Parts: sequence; structure tokens; C-alpha cells
Amino acid sequence: METFEKAYILLLAKVIQKFDKVHSDQLDTTTKDAKEKYAAQLQPINKALDELLDIFYEIMIAYVIRSVILWPKKIENGNILNKAYSILFSKIASIRTLIAQAFEDSYSKNLLNKFENIAMSRTYMTQSLLNHKGIFKNANMEKESDELMDSIWNIHKECIQDVFPEPLIYGWEFDYKNDGWKRLIQLQMQHPEQTYDNFIENLLTKS
Repeated sequence: METFEKAYILLLAKVIQKFDKVHSDQLDTTTKDAKEKYAAQLQPINKALDELLDIFYEIMIAYVIRSVILWPKKIENGNILNKAYSILFSKIASIRTLIAQAFEDSYSKNLLNKFENIAMSRTYMTQSLLNHKGIFKNANMEKESDELMDSIWNIHKECIQDVFPEPLIYGWEFDYKNDGWKRLIQLQMQHPEQTYDNFIENLLTKS
């Protein structure tokens, strides 16, 4: 993780520096040719920055999964395991802070916001929630699963609109503060075509 942090932050700084140089060198974008030249120069650098942000997300997920699946099998001492968890999440948070600092005074700062929005969209769970409930219902354990479903809903309250975005994007009569998962499922079943995937597909079609 230390080696990754060093290599990652160094490359990120270099790519951001290159982005800013292209941006500052191309002060005149009033003509069509100038705009096309600027866009052509900036596009590969934009992609490199997007790729670096995706790499951070991938590494974070890889370590989190390994830490909860593999580490308990390898580390029998509970205290040592807890310390390893603490070190891991502290390191992830530290790298995330360094990333934000690297972007802070750059013209590319908006790309960090774009990445964060994309990353949060990956927490989407509406269809999974419907699947969970359907499976327990088919097993005649619908009532028994209510407590678990309540806890799942509460876990996601911190970023509830990212996890269950349909009421927001389609304007459903839904109160994120007071309504719960049962109301969400009811509305989704009333509007089966109004899904997040369809919303994204329509946006891509229009663009």
C-alpha cells in the first residue's frame, strides 16, 4: 500500500501538472481551430485523470474485500486483525486526502467532483432491494426479513438519494426523511419502467 501510494500520488501530480500546462498554454479558444486544438490536447489527459481516479476506486474495493474475506483466515489474533483494519482504512483515507489536495488548485478540479459522483452512483441498490424482498417473499419469509430490510435501509441513509435515486429523478411522491423501503418498493412496482438504468440510457441516447 505504501508503494502504491507513492507511485500513485507522483503520477497523479504529473498528470495534473500536464493538464494545467495545456490549459494555461491555450489561452485563446475563440476560434474553431483553437477550440479543436485545445480539446484534442486535453482529451487524453482527461482520460488519464479519469483512469487514475478509477484505479484508486478499484484498489480501495480490492483491499476492502480482501480484508473481510482473506485476512480473517490468515490472521487468527483478533487484536492484530483489528489493528490491520485500522491501518488499512487510515491509509485509504490518507490517500483520498492527498488526492483532494493534488486537485485543489488545478483547473482539473471539476474532474474530481465528476469522479465522486460516478463513484457514488456505484452504490445504487434499488433493484437489489427489490430482489432481496422478492426472494424472501418466495421463501415465505417476508415478515421475518423485515428487520433486516429496515437495517439495510438505515445503513444507506447517509447517502440515501444516491443509493435509491428513482424518487428524485422521476419526481415520485416520496419523502426520503420519513418514507421507508416499503414505500420505495411500492412506487417502483407501480412504475417498473422508471429505473435508474433506463434514466441513464435515455441520457446517453439524447447526448
